[in-house]
Formats: sequence, structure tokens, C-alpha cells
Amino acid sequence: MKKIQQYPFFIILIILLTQSQCIRSQVAIGTTQLNAGAIFQVESDDKGVLIPRIALTSNTDTTTIQNPAEGLTVYNTSTVNSQSNSVTPGLYYWNGIQWSRVLSRGFSRQFLQTNQNFVNTLADIPINGLNQNIEVPFSGIYRIIVTSHFGVATVSNPNVADDNVAIASMRIEVDDEVIGEKLITTYSKFVDDTATGGAGSINFFALSRQVVITKDIELIAGQTYNFNVIGRLWDWTNVAPAIGAFGYFGLNTTLYSRNPNLTDDASRTELTINLVRQY
Repeated sequence: MKKIQQYPFFIILIILLTQSQCIRSQVAIGTTQLNAGAIFQVESDDKGVLIPRIALTSNTDTTTIQNPAEGLTVYNTSTVNSQSNSVTPGLYYWNGIQWSRVLSRGFSRQFLQTNQNFVNTLADIPINGLNQNIEVPFSGIYRIIVTSHFGVATVSNPNVADDNVAIASMRIEVDDEVIGEKLITTYSKFVDDTATGGAGSINFFALSRQVVITKDIELIAGQTYNFNVIGRLWDWTNVAPAIGAFGYFGLNTTLYSRNPNLTDDASRTELTINLVRQY
């Protein structure tokens, strides 16, 4: 009788050991078709996985969850605007140093110079259409990109030199503070080929140079910021005005010889604002 009574015990023990081994290897919920590469798999047609909801106090919070393990993931429920330590509702994981947002929601705005700017003075030239007030929807790091072109008018005295030169700059201000500025040098060229049997003299002017300014800055959700793109002519030599100006920011490109009239804004200044990292 004792041997007969021992069989259920051994059977139960074998089952427990087998199940224990399965638990240690892979776990499946809602399916019997377990993916070979998954340690944990959940299947459902009408339900989701709810991970812990935590109210973080900042992206360096190690009090709410003490000694967080690297890779630990939570859903943050709080909104804390604290400069670079800000957090907003969403998925975060601990990267070993701070809580990092799993996914940024994305934000992008682009503005194009509305008309060419003629330059006739050594002074600031606000670029047409690029003084913009923008309320940003998310706190984080935004990338500000300005792409601009500057050209100079015709050669004044080809007997002195067959080219000229002009120096200008382009800058971007946020709330009247300069965050980036770059120098632009450009020239025009006088060509006389009559001595070699050519058609005659040609004054190639406004051979525009491009400049690109890229800056990453921190902006806070709900605040309105003023973005202002400003050009400035510093100096020139051997320049005669043409089309009413000594220099040009964003000259109409239909003025160039042999332009097929497909576009008039190929040299316009552009201002782009992109969210690259949401807090």
C-alpha cells in the first residue's frame, strides 16, 4: 500500500519540476504559439499590457523608485517643467543616468522669406517674413536651422579690377538674444571677351553664396518665443548698384539669365524649427 500511495507524490513532483523549468525559460499568456525568441509573450484581441504608472518628479528622480535598474520602464503621469530636468506624461526608461523618454511626439515648422531684401546700407536688414512668434507644444531640445543666400551687385570699375567683393552676415535671434551668426563673402565678375572674338562684355553679378546656421536650444512647452532672422552688410568695394541695390538677400532667381522661369525663390532664406528631443 505504501508504494502505491507514493506514485501520486512522484507524479506531482515531476509536473512541478517541469513547470518550474518552463517558467524559468519562457512565459506565454493568451497563446500556445510561443515565439522562439521571446522570453515573455502576450496575445490578446481586445486587451493591452498595463505597465506601472509612476509620477516622476524629474528626469533624475531616484526617490520615487530607489536604485532603478538600467532599462527599467514606467509610464510617467506627471508634468514637471524644470528646464533640462522636465518630464511630461509618457513612457520613460532608466538609462543608467536619468529617465529618458521613449518617443518624442514630433514638431516641425518652416518659414520661407516672402520677398527679396535689397541692401543699400551698412545696417541690420530684417529678412522679409522671418520675424515669427511661435508657441511650442512640448518642452525639449529644438534644432533651429537658417539657410540663406547673399549676392552683390555689378562691378563698378573694370579698369581697376574685373571683380568686386562684399562681406555680410546672417544671424538668428530668439527673444532678442543672438543664438547664431555666420559671415558671408561674395563677389561679382566682369568678363570682356571681345579681344578673343567673343560677343562682348558681360557683368556677372549676384553670384550668391550660401550660409547655413544650425543651433540646438532648449524651449519650454506653452511659452511663446520670437524668432527673428536678420542680415547685415558689413563692407564692399568696387560695387555699382544694380536693380536698385548694392547687395541682396534672397534675390529673385528669375532675374538670372537663362532661368527657365520655373521658380523665383531658389535663393530665399529659410527658417526651420524641429523638435529633436522631447523631455
